[in-house]
Amino acid sequence: MSITIANEILAQMGGTYKLAAMTGAKNFFAIENGVRFRIGRNSAGINTVTVKLNDMDLYDIEYGRVRTVKHLPTYKVLAKSESIYNDMLKADFEANTGMYLTF
Repeated sequence: MSITIANEILAQMGGTYKLAAMTGAKNFFAIENGVRFRIGRNSAGINTVTVKLNDMDLYDIEYGRVRTVKHLPTYKVLAKSESIYNDMLKADFEANTGMYLTF
């Protein structure tokens, strides 16, 4: 079930090929009720995006940065968006990362 949800989220954001081409996205992981992936350099310093389906059938998005400090990985949440409709996923991603998913 998690893979189905992850594939649907990625399809609503334009698909894995478009995400990879436009943002340098990689390391796509299906998580419980969502998907997590890494993105390339951007002005906001975000390198990890997590999109989850919540109980109201809306999406919660967490933008963060993973860094290694003294050989230990650290994670910092830089922005969050809650209860986003599926047609707002692209716009929210573009607003928070400064990267475009459409021409």
